[in-house]
Amino acid sequence: MKIIYLLSILLILPLNLVYSQQQQQLSLLLPQLNKLGVKITSPVSGQQVSVGVLTIFGISTDNSTTDCQVFADWNNLKPMQKVMPTGPGGENDYSSWTFTYTNKYHLITQGVNELTAKLSCVTGPFNSTKYYSINVQGISTASIHAIDK
Repeated sequence: MKIIYLLSILLILPLNLVYSQQQQQLSLLLPQLNKLGVKITSPVSGQQVSVGVLTIFGISTDNSTTDCQVFADWNNLKPMQKVMPTGPGGENDYSSWTFTYTNKYHLITQGVNELTAKLSCVTGPFNSTKYYSINVQGISTASIHAIDK
């Protein structure tokens, strides 16, 4: 009986130690996961924009040392498109970014267009994502000129 008890202790203690270490790692990563974010800064939601080509600008919590990427889409059209990082840290710094909707993916159409940005990060053993969407109103150039008059 003592042998079984000793064996169970020898097996359970390492498992508890591994579990405890995983809990510590998770508690260290949770604040990082909660700080992730992405935002489309221009245009703003509800803004009227010309149909056709549109460039959007945005920001995120990424920097040159984190393992993140930003993507954009139009009305949930897949696949999402990789945006161009414009942060001061170079080609892997998505702290600021831009994306242009063209006929290579999708142009802005007349009416409501939902534009979504997605921040995707590898944080330790986890993949984390955050989304931010806006609706813009596509109007024809003729409508814009009529409004200006």
